[in-house]
Amino acid sequence: MPHAETADTWDRYLKKISYPSSALRHGPVFSNADPTLRAAISGMGIALTRSSYDAEFLSAGALRKLPFPKVDPEFNNVLVCRTVSYKKSPFENLSTGF
Repeated sequence: MPHAETADTWDRYLKKISYPSSALRHGPVFSNADPTLRAAISGMGIALTRSSYDAEFLSAGALRKLPFPKVDPEFNNVLVCRTVSYKKSPFENLSTGF
Protein backbone atom coordinates (compact mmCIF):
# COMPACT_ATOMS: atom_id res chain seq x y z
CA MET A 1 0.00 0.00 0.00
CA PRO A 2 1.52 3.29 -1.00
CA HIS A 3 2.06 5.77 1.76
CA ALA A 4 3.94 8.91 2.65
CA GLU A 5 3.67 8.34 6.37
CA THR A 6 5.96 6.22 8.47
CA ALA A 7 5.44 2.56 9.29
CA ASP A 8 4.73 3.71 12.85
CA THR A 9 1.75 5.72 11.57
CA TRP A 10 0.37 2.64 9.81
CA ASP A 11 0.84 0.54 12.95
CA ARG A 12 -0.99 3.09 15.11
CA TYR A 13 -3.76 3.35 12.55
CA LEU A 14 -4.28 -0.40 12.26
CA LYS A 15 -4.35 -0.77 16.04
CA LYS A 16 -6.97 1.97 16.28
CA ILE A 17 -9.30 0.18 13.85
CA SER A 18 -8.47 -3.29 15.29
CA TYR A 19 -7.05 -4.61 12.02
CA PRO A 20 -4.08 -7.02 12.02
CA SER A 21 -1.09 -5.49 10.26
CA SER A 22 -0.05 -8.97 9.13
CA ALA A 23 -3.11 -9.01 6.86
CA LEU A 24 -1.84 -6.11 4.76
CA ARG A 25 0.19 -6.31 1.59
CA HIS A 26 3.00 -3.79 1.79
CA GLY A 27 3.70 -1.61 -1.19
CA PRO A 28 5.96 1.24 -2.19
CA VAL A 29 6.90 3.98 0.24
CA PHE A 30 7.02 7.59 -0.92
CA SER A 31 8.56 10.57 0.81
CA ASN A 32 5.65 12.92 0.20
CA ALA A 33 1.93 12.97 -0.48
CA ASP A 34 1.78 13.72 -4.21
CA PRO A 35 3.33 10.46 -5.47
CA THR A 36 1.49 8.57 -2.74
CA LEU A 37 -1.88 9.84 -3.90
CA ARG A 38 -1.01 9.36 -7.57
CA ALA A 39 -0.03 5.75 -6.80
CA ALA A 40 -3.43 5.19 -5.16
CA ILE A 41 -5.19 6.74 -8.17
CA SER A 42 -3.25 4.47 -10.54
CA GLY A 43 -4.40 1.41 -8.60
CA MET A 44 -1.30 0.58 -6.56
CA GLY A 45 -3.34 0.39 -3.36
CA ILE A 46 -4.76 2.39 -0.50
CA ALA A 47 -2.98 5.51 0.68
CA LEU A 48 -2.65 6.73 4.26
CA THR A 49 -2.38 10.47 4.01
CA ARG A 50 -3.36 13.73 5.65
CA SER A 51 -6.73 14.91 4.48
CA SER A 52 -5.37 18.35 3.58
CA TYR A 53 -3.28 16.68 0.84
CA ASP A 54 -6.08 14.76 -0.83
CA ALA A 55 -8.73 17.50 -1.21
CA GLU A 56 -7.98 18.14 -4.89
CA PHE A 57 -8.22 14.45 -5.80
CA LEU A 58 -11.35 13.92 -3.69
CA SER A 59 -13.16 16.88 -5.24
CA ALA A 60 -12.16 15.68 -8.74
CA GLY A 61 -13.66 12.28 -7.95
CA ALA A 62 -10.39 10.36 -8.42
CA LEU A 63 -10.15 9.27 -4.77
CA ARG A 64 -12.61 8.28 -2.10
CA LYS A 65 -12.13 8.28 1.67
CA LEU A 66 -12.59 4.99 3.46
CA PRO A 67 -14.98 5.25 6.42
CA PHE A 68 -12.47 4.67 9.21
CA PRO A 69 -11.66 6.96 12.13
CA LYS A 70 -8.75 9.37 11.90
CA VAL A 71 -5.48 8.11 13.36
CA ASP A 72 -4.41 11.30 14.95
CA PRO A 73 -6.67 14.38 14.96
CA GLU A 74 -3.60 16.62 15.04
CA PHE A 75 -2.41 15.28 11.68
CA ASN A 76 -5.84 14.39 10.29
CA ASN A 77 -4.67 11.10 8.72
CA VAL A 78 -7.18 9.29 6.53
CA LEU A 79 -7.22 6.28 4.22
CA VAL A 80 -8.12 6.87 0.57
CA CYS A 81 -8.46 4.64 -2.47
CA ARG A 82 -9.25 5.25 -6.10
CA THR A 83 -12.95 5.75 -6.65
CA VAL A 84 -13.34 3.00 -9.26
CA SER A 85 -11.88 0.46 -6.80
CA TYR A 86 -14.00 1.39 -3.79
CA LYS A 87 -15.83 -1.54 -2.25
CA LYS A 88 -18.84 -1.47 0.04
CA SER A 89 -16.96 -2.98 2.97
CA PRO A 90 -14.06 -0.79 4.12
CA PHE A 91 -12.30 -3.89 5.47
CA GLU A 92 -12.56 -5.49 2.03
CA ASN A 93 -10.67 -2.49 0.68
CA LEU A 94 -7.91 -3.11 3.21
CA SER A 95 -7.67 -6.83 2.58
CA THR A 96 -7.37 -6.49 -1.19
CA GLY A 97 -5.31 -3.32 -1.17
CA PHE A 98 -7.46 -1.80 -3.88
